[in-house]
Amino acid sequence: MPLDYKYIDHDNPPGKNFVPRLLLRLLIVFILIAVGLYTFFYIQTRRVEDWILTGQYDRTEQRLSHWTFLPIVSGRVHEKLGTAKLLHRGAAAAATDFQTAQSKWFFKPAGIWLEVLKTLWANARYSDGTAYANHIASSLKEDPIVHFYNAGFLTGLNQLDDASKELAAAGNIPDYANEITTLKAEINQRQTTGAYVVIFDREKFALANRSFKGETTVRIDSLKPILNNPSFGYLATHKDRNEQAVLTLDYRIQNAALNALGKYAGAVVVLDVKNGDILTAASSTKGVASQYPPETVLALTELYEPGSIIKLITLSAAIEHHIDLSKLFPFECKGMLDLADNKIIHDWKAHGQVKDINQAMALSCNVAFARVGLTLNPADLMANLKLFGFDSYLNESSAPLTLGRIEPADMTNYNLANVSIGLQYLKMTPLHAAMIAASIANGGSAFTPRLLSHYQNVIGLPYAVNPPVEFRRFMSQSTAEKISAAMQEVVKNPDGTGHRAAVDGFPFAMKTGTAGDATKGFNAIVVGFAPVPDPKIAFSIVLEHAGKAEFEGARVTKLFLESIKGYI
Repeated sequence: MPLDYKYIDHDNPPGKNFVPRLLLRLLIVFILIAVGLYTFFYIQTRRVEDWILTGQYDRTEQRLSHWTFLPIVSGRVHEKLGTAKLLHRGAAAAATDFQTAQSKWFFKPAGIWLEVLKTLWANARYSDGTAYANHIASSLKEDPIVHFYNAGFLTGLNQLDDASKELAAAGNIPDYANEITTLKAEINQRQTTGAYVVIFDREKFALANRSFKGETTVRIDSLKPILNNPSFGYLATHKDRNEQAVLTLDYRIQNAALNALGKYAGAVVVLDVKNGDILTAASSTKGVASQYPPETVLALTELYEPGSIIKLITLSAAIEHHIDLSKLFPFECKGMLDLADNKIIHDWKAHGQVKDINQAMALSCNVAFARVGLTLNPADLMANLKLFGFDSYLNESSAPLTLGRIEPADMTNYNLANVSIGLQYLKMTPLHAAMIAASIANGGSAFTPRLLSHYQNVIGLPYAVNPPVEFRRFMSQSTAEKISAAMQEVVKNPDGTGHRAAVDGFPFAMKTGTAGDATKGFNAIVVGFAPVPDPKIAFSIVLEHAGKAEFEGARVTKLFLESIKGYI
């Protein structure tokens, strides 16, 4: 059959479009694969942002390090990798990744850039913050929020002229109006004084300044023993020279305590019974026979014989070990207690008829409490002393704080009786004494004393908060209530050793103690809490060589509490 050539397409012979069509199909497949991969990695990087914000930095870096070779998403990968390194290890660690990210087309900061700024700001990471703000600023088209945060970072670094320019560039940001006002005031204060505050008290009163030359000045004389002491002065300097520490101290109570000490060497400690905050740690090294260096922190480190304040622990041990105290009272105190081997426990006076433990506490009767102590197994009393912190150590990271010590001794009846009334073999700090009073006021539970509350950034936002921590329970609540009632009798009883300390309209509980070296003059020791029935503070007072606590100890206690009752 002859072929009919008129039906043949000479311009498009079969197979002519095969290659272009194949290439087009391959291109479409490639694009679809690329889009799919981009979408996959975009979703994965968004997930990584959540890891960054929750502090999973190692996990983030491990995942992203496998994707940096991918050309389509490498800029995004390096940006997020740099962000994780920035938050984890600082700007220097992030620099290479940030530079790589900026070199890519269509550079864009991580979608969490605002959260990153807020995190750096909230933790006063000023150097890292300004590095990050400068990194993202070029792509965010003069975003005012970036300028605000950079102004804050620069203020923290005391680059005040640049901070002022950045704040001016930020303009008015309605949601940040209060922060901008506070930051302007801080910049002005630093420019005017050439210094900035590095330590505040709990009410944000400035305690110490540091000049731009690095010179630190303590503004409150009563706090110089703590803030100038090498063991405690690191509170404001041990991390970053631009940090601002907020202490638990209250300068008003601190000043009142130092004034109350007057001519005596000694110490006053005041604790918040609800959280262990050290509101006052006043120390005076001036006084009779005092040979302390001027910045010795007696309140927190000096060990004293406690005297009769130990009767609080003796009573707790008796109650907790179910001693029937009714069998010991009433009795006739003749001013001494005869023991075996011609040993005698002496009292300050013959108290006559002592009807119960509350009266014994009010009178601070040595004979009564020696008798209580002798009903205890010596091992039980020693265990109770250790429960109350003797021979223990505090885990307060912000300051070296010392508790009491038990000196080795055979627990004969004579030694047991002496330990029961706080004479011989025991030493404790004023801080430890205040902890015992605080535990009674707090239903038997003691907190670890806390001197550092937190740090704050340049506009006062807190970070690195040092939370209250319970030290341990010293006694049951019912025992604490019984001891509290006895301590209140010390003030209310007309014959009580603390009746001279009574303050009109301000009921409180206390216990006196007299101990030390008689040849130099006894130390007067007082512990207590106030006000009752809802205590807010616990306190201890030590007056070196002041004589019997029921006289000078009571007088100074009254003077001190009268001067602070309006603050608490």
